[in-house]
Amino acid sequence: MAVAKSGRSWFAWRRTVTGWCFGIGVVGPPPDHWIYEGPEPPEGSPRAGTDWKPGDFGQDTEAE
Repeated sequence: MAVAKSGRSWFAWRRTVTGWCFGIGVVGPPPDHWIYEGPEPPEGSPRAGTDWKPGDFGQDTEAE
């Protein structure tokens, strides 16, 4: 996990037992969310133009 000195942005990633990497992060005020998945860890914090993608986790959804 990495947190900016300002404490206003962060990201974390984890390699699974199968070797695949997943990450989550925030670089702006809510509802800013980013997700990552790939064979290697992310190369830094979330930003456009990288393998990080805007996420939609944590959104209110209706139960089916």
